[in-house]
Amino acid sequence: MEEKIVKHPTAIFLPVLPLKNIVALPKSIIPVVVGRDLSIQAIEAAMRATKEVFVTAQKSLDIENPTPSDIYHYGTRALVLQAARMPNGTLKILIEGVARSRIVEVTQTEKFIGVLAQDLVSLPLENTSENVGLWRNLFDLFKEYVSLNEKINTDVLGMFHGLNDLDYLDDIADDKYIEMALSFDREYTIEDAEKMLPESITVTWYWIDDLSGNEKEFLKIPRAEQLEMEQPIYIPYVRSEYTAYGIKLHYNDGVMINDPAESFINIITERMTEFRKGNEFERIHSNIAGNNGELTKDDIKIWGAVVTGDPESLKVLAGLPFIRASSLGVVTDKY
Repeated sequence: MEEKIVKHPTAIFLPVLPLKNIVALPKSIIPVVVGRDLSIQAIEAAMRATKEVFVTAQKSLDIENPTPSDIYHYGTRALVLQAARMPNGTLKILIEGVARSRIVEVTQTEKFIGVLAQDLVSLPLENTSENVGLWRNLFDLFKEYVSLNEKINTDVLGMFHGLNDLDYLDDIADDKYIEMALSFDREYTIEDAEKMLPESITVTWYWIDDLSGNEKEFLKIPRAEQLEMEQPIYIPYVRSEYTAYGIKLHYNDGVMINDPAESFINIITERMTEFRKGNEFERIHSNIAGNNGELTKDDIKIWGAVVTGDPESLKVLAGLPFIRASSLGVVTDKY
């Protein structure tokens, strides 16, 4: 699969932590006992600097003091969360995988291996019939493995996301309550979204389109090229639930907000005057408001929603033509 360098347009120096019997993946947190002097020196160097290391696997388990030729040049940039020295001199550390990375150049071999590394990201997986079939086969094999392994709770199946997570509602127990994020095929008005989504599900959030035309075009430019521009647009490269904006439909106690859109408009309008000119609220208001500068309910466009319910109630969403993609969120026991 083709790959792009996206995080660091220039390589950064990282001490290398070679592992024998374990793999550190992005977004995973794992404990590691570090006993070899080469690895201890690498961790100590990382703790004195950015606390980041390049974690990769050895090609052979029999080598005690690996050289650069003994390790794989693709691995994971990881953050050392904790490090404690044990009575026998070893280090017990906790690392969190940050991003897939690759070695660009080996710059140090004394005391520990040091490299220049760059982050990598895989291109989005195309929603082809072949890829869907491969994912289903892989998921079915893992489901069989879980059923045969008494040490693994079947709830773990709810953690794995496919190309469209609505396809896997049958694999989640009926006594669970699910949060599901939906992406629409295009922008809709709030009124349209209210009519399209079935009344049997609970909608908790509407994702809104807060980007201008220029900002949308900017996001199409590779990240490395963005960073080289004289006047880049400072908006998130990937819109997550922490950087995208939306309309909250319920208070924290579960009570429905009487007019969610009006509440959203009031918050944006009030906050834009509380901060200095050019603030984030002013940007949102300017991008959404109509030609007359007034922000109304009709100006707000919805490109997705967050819904909740049990597996059975959410199955009604499967096959709806306006849902482009779905992503499983929190899965918890029913109250």
